[in-house]
Amino acid sequence: GVDFMTLSDHNTISGLAQARSLGTRELLVMGGIELSTYFGHAVALGARTWLDWRRLDGSVMTMPELAQSVLDAGCPFIIAHVMHPGDPYCCGCRWEYYDMMPGNATHVEVWNGPWTLHNQESLLLFYHWLDEGRRIVATSGTDLHGPPPPNVRGAVNVVYAEDLTEEAIIAALKAGRSYISAGPVLLLDARTDGGQEGMIGDTLPPEAVTLRIRWSGAHPGDYLRLVVNGRAYHDKLVAESGEVEWPLAAGQARWCTAELRDGDDGLWAVTNPIYFAA
Repeated sequence: GVDFMTLSDHNTISGLAQARSLGTRELLVMGGIELSTYFGHAVALGARTWLDWRRLDGSVMTMPELAQSVLDAGCPFIIAHVMHPGDPYCCGCRWEYYDMMPGNATHVEVWNGPWTLHNQESLLLFYHWLDEGRRIVATSGTDLHGPPPPNVRGAVNVVYAEDLTEEAIIAALKAGRSYISAGPVLLLDARTDGGQEGMIGDTLPPEAVTLRIRWSGAHPGDYLRLVVNGRAYHDKLVAESGEVEWPLAAGQARWCTAELRDGDDGLWAVTNPIYFAA
């Protein structure tokens, strides 16, 4: 049921030609590569040329240098599975480039594969970076290395793009106009007392504001959580679908997101932020 997908193999683009040949008018197949090093993995979304973090003289490019080369090519640089267990469980799977936390990275994968504790830790790190004043976009990735296992809660990226093209999808992701979901619809927008309106990815003036969350596809026992400046302000049990508004005072929020969780605190969906700044 997806509209687009990307193939990002480890340190190779050799599968892209075949993958892209399987695309249709209804399914856009995008480019990409997963830069897999001993101290962390990153996705260059939309890349169609081979990017290597090693040099011919045997030295290794610094990660900020490699990230800049990805950005110069017009591709988002996504830190993959940032809090995933590393050695000895998975070589390089945990992000250990401490000069890039997040440095010049533009995106971070907060939901990788099935929902797990390390994804929750990644989400909290994302919130911490936002609270430091960083502008970074949250994404998800299936990390499939074969057929998907049954009955696993994985997530996709829902993107507000102007067209079903690689350029439009990447432009929307760069702007933070996306949310992550394992099925439910979760929409967040805002209206200031001065009449200015915005959606995820937008920046509004720090006036008194009314936030609106709309959702559908929720399950019995699910609840909404409004996160403001990293703090959970409201938890609200919800029906299968609905709409709720929450007012915030002027200057109360620098950023906010919305979450939909189940009764065991597992995540169903999370939005990217709306920002508030002069």
